[in-house]
Amino acid sequence: MNELQDVESQREILAKLDAAKRELAESTEDLQRIDIRNYARAVAAESAIFGRKDIQVQAANLVMDAERMIAKQTALNGKMVDNQGRKNKYVITKAASKKGLSRSNIWYMYEAHRHFTDEEFEEKKAQALETGIPLTRRYLVDVGKRKHKPAPKIYCGDNLSILSNIPDGSVNLVYTDPPFNTGESQNGHGISYSDDFGDTEAYLDFLRPRFEEVHRVLHPTGSLFFHIDNRESHYCKIMLDKIFGRESFINEIIWAYDFGGRSKKRWAAKHDTIFWYAKNPKCYTFNSDERDRIPYMAPGLVGEEKAARGKFPTDVWWHTIVPTASSERTGYPTQKPLGVVARIVKVHSNPGDMLLDLFAGSGTLGEAAAQNKRCSILIDESPDAIQIMRQRLKDFNIEVING
Repeated sequence: MNELQDVESQREILAKLDAAKRELAESTEDLQRIDIRNYARAVAAESAIFGRKDIQVQAANLVMDAERMIAKQTALNGKMVDNQGRKNKYVITKAASKKGLSRSNIWYMYEAHRHFTDEEFEEKKAQALETGIPLTRRYLVDVGKRKHKPAPKIYCGDNLSILSNIPDGSVNLVYTDPPFNTGESQNGHGISYSDDFGDTEAYLDFLRPRFEEVHRVLHPTGSLFFHIDNRESHYCKIMLDKIFGRESFINEIIWAYDFGGRSKKRWAAKHDTIFWYAKNPKCYTFNSDERDRIPYMAPGLVGEEKAARGKFPTDVWWHTIVPTASSERTGYPTQKPLGVVARIVKVHSNPGDMLLDLFAGSGTLGEAAAQNKRCSILIDESPDAIQIMRQRLKDFNIEVING
């Protein structure tokens, strides 16, 4: 290939890239028709022949943009199952389209379903299909707020007996931070509780019936996030594998921090483990767009634009503990940071969902849920914990039961 042909070919590749970008920007209605992904991949392959790394990067980014837009369009067209597992978008779209409702009205109708029981939703849907009027944005927002205020329910008592009264499949997300069986008492600001179950077998005998109940109350698309440290984590995972099934294990998340004492005899232990189990490993809530972004560790390797945008977290989460002087600090000795729990809440649940923490402690899940318009059930048998949660959540219309 001579030099002139080389230049012309590279211009042709750039023209293809520009054309692909234009098609992507203009194709908001039918992305499947143009299949921009294959087009962009072809551009990337051709550019590799000429060593044009800049074009390859642009084409790769174009593929990712197309994937995201196709996923959103697919959800709107009814080809993804409702995260709540109660209604299929296609069914709603098909029924509403026959009545001449607009695309936005159909979308709001679907979003409304998460605020109602099946019976209530059928009534609202029938009204909308008959009139075409009620399901405006303002109407849905107002009704949703009235029906599902983010009011935490705080239960004082044994979590096993309280769990037994929660209906099957009624909880969308469980995050819990059980005792770690450290063999010591946990103390702080006048609060103290024993964290000694003796041997591992006794500890697992305590946990097992409680997480069998957790599996029962979880919604079909719900998830469990089980927070533990290195002492008992391996044994707890085997227990959870038996309850949920090994195929339901999705991630082992490492929460790493860098405060506290330093041992002179071994590497300092500065991480906890969070096991993520989905009740149905083929259908669970994962709101990808709700993921926050974090800085690259080596921003110079990715270019200014990507460095400025940041990256999505991996399964290792660097996040500080709750500082002693922080306004977030409640005085509870094993309080977990709001930032870690809020990340789980936003990605793995939806507004109006019911969340549960059966070892609620300082009530971090309750605050994360209320701030993000979720409801929550918080259980703890310690009167000190109940008092801390009362104070921490006083602005969120709490209901305290037996406390």
